Amino acid sequence: MTRVEKTDYIRKFPLTSKYLDVCWAAQMASSQMHQDKWIKDKTKLNCGWCDKCARTLFTLELLGEDIQKYDGIFDLSKYYEHKDEFIQTVLTKWRSNIMYKEIYYLMKEKSFEIPKTIEKSLKRSRIRSRIRKFIPF
Repeated sequence: MTRVEKTDYIRKFPLTSKYLDVCWAAQMASSQMHQDKWIKDKTKLNCGWCDKCARTLFTLELLGEDIQKYDGIFDLSKYYEHKDEFIQTVLTKWRSNIMYKEIYYLMKEKSFEIPKTIEKSLKRSRIRSRIRKFIPF
């Protein structure tokens, strides 16, 4: 199964909204020259903005899941704060990162509408012309 398929599978179980633990914040803190910015303000099981939290939450959203039911275990305010940045990362790195590629194709499948803030920044780059044929915006 792909990660998107796994996420789609597990979202059907009500216990995931209470116990799903995907966060890399602690691992990133220890591997990123012992920086604590990843865990300093962490108040929930999942930080909501490390790469793995963002991938999980964005995939759930693309699959039509109401991520508000994960508010007890994910810091959704951090996710929303960094969401556009994550989407732009997916759009710029999908060719070289298999996990972003899966999300990219899910965006395409679901006819995801690129937020205007990202669209403006893509207009200034060559990325926009490369993705226009895949994702209409």
